[in-house]
Amino acid sequence: MKCEKAGKTTDDITPFNADLPEPGKIQCKGDNKYNKKTLRAMQWNAASLKNKIYELRDRTKALDLDILLIQETHLKEDDKTPTIDGYTAIRADRKGGMEGGGLISYIRTSLTFERIKDEAKNGTEISSFSVKMSKNKWIKFTNLYCPPTSSTSFTNQLELALPIIPTASNAIICGDFNAHSTLWDDHAASDERGSQIEDWLIEIELTVLNDNAPTRINPATGGLSSPNVTLCGTNWSHKTTWTTEDGMGKSDHNPIVIEMHSEVSHNPVFKGQAKWKSKNVDRRPFTEEIDAKIALLEPSTNIYERANRFTKILIDAGKAHVGTVKPGKNTKTWMTPPVRAAIRKRNHLRRKFRTQHKESKGRKLEGNPGGHRH
Repeated sequence: MKCEKAGKTTDDITPFNADLPEPGKIQCKGDNKYNKKTLRAMQWNAASLKNKIYELRDRTKALDLDILLIQETHLKEDDKTPTIDGYTAIRADRKGGMEGGGLISYIRTSLTFERIKDEAKNGTEISSFSVKMSKNKWIKFTNLYCPPTSSTSFTNQLELALPIIPTASNAIICGDFNAHSTLWDDHAASDERGSQIEDWLIEIELTVLNDNAPTRINPATGGLSSPNVTLCGTNWSHKTTWTTEDGMGKSDHNPIVIEMHSEVSHNPVFKGQAKWKSKNVDRRPFTEEIDAKIALLEPSTNIYERANRFTKILIDAGKAHVGTVKPGKNTKTWMTPPVRAAIRKRNHLRRKFRTQHKESKGRKLEGNPGGHRH
């Protein structure tokens, strides 16, 4: 397969799917590789990404994430892609001009990856890609979103289209299934979609990685549930850890971190090259040297020789009279101490609420041991 080196941008926003390899091509960087002992991925329903990208960037760095799988981006086709410096984005918006939905995945640029497919059917949206772990070892990720059965966005059939999901022994499937089963959710009553997934897991031999921790808080009622599910193939069933993190922004879903305990090969990422100075430069001697040297050139009919000589004259004059500067580091001026303190306070209140809600539920069950969960 063809190997393409993607350009790196330091802008906050890049064009939709800029410099992104088509499905079937491999993205890679560099020749001298280095290894890490684990691969860290995070899945999260953002409930609209654009106003949360700054906090997501900060969280990505704090958790040292390699892969991000984000659901419900709410991005439209003409929206530019929110970027995370050092990561390549794979974006799959909801089609047909419909509101909501949408997927985006971010992959660390030091990783080699291959796009597999983006597909949507009957409301189910998926985006799949493979990441190279070592010479002959790949892991297949699928980012998934399926709206709840109560969704009014779909006038036609709405269903969890399981057949479109790529499955294999090396698969990791991360998504908001909007489904409930006692296999992964002790907080909400099981439903028909949950039963559908249970049967499918047995047939395909997939394992649920959730540990029954809640992944969502209903903003209206405060009720806890786990509509976000992480599944894996047989290769990873005993080589992963699964944890929830504090929420971000106004999303009612908690991020989930999945760590795969296996050596992964990284490629070096080339930093930005020095650029010509643009400020406080006296251009007069620069142009005078160029004019003088061009006047001394011998005529030539070879266009390539003429181009090379002219380029050398420009570079030599630039080095002598302009000079270069190294690109500066991006500063996160938005993450000021007051903002960081407010985020810590918000996360503390969320954890306190979950603890009190769990204790209250336990007292109710103790007072009604024969009660039924609805």
